[in-house]
Amino acid sequence: MKKTLTLLLALVMIVAVFLPGCGKTDNASSSDEPDTFISSNEDNTVDISTNKTGKGTGGLAYITVNEGEELLVEKDLLKKSQIELKIFKSEEEQSIDEIPVEATDEAGEPLLDLVVEGTGTDNYTLDPGTYTISVIVQKKSTGTISLRTQQVAA
Repeated sequence: MKKTLTLLLALVMIVAVFLPGCGKTDNASSSDEPDTFISSNEDNTVDISTNKTGKGTGGLAYITVNEGEELLVEKDLLKKSQIELKIFKSEEEQSIDEIPVEATDEAGEPLLDLVVEGTGTDNYTLDPGTYTISVIVQKKSTGTISLRTQQVAA
């Protein structure tokens, strides 16, 4: 009996030591950690995803607008999230430092300077061409923004 009790206690101790670690993973991309994802896709779309991303975080993306198309900005950001999109005309994929003055308006500003908040879809008319999009988080942000082109309704 004493031997059975000792074995049972030993088994309980082993389970107590190893069970708490079961099922745990050391996942660096936990949903509680801030992150940002900006992607220019082969299908001529841009996806921006933020999760508790801090002010000043950003990057670049690229999109091409063809003749007869408009730019759609689909946003789904949590309350108080704010992201600025600066859209410059460019001949090819360029860094912000490489964008020539003629890619901006007369005052040297981007062709579009959008402050994106909330949810919904907005559309913008741009001349055909390739555009560089500067993405800058203005307020801590969580959510997504998708940019794509579509044919202008006749």
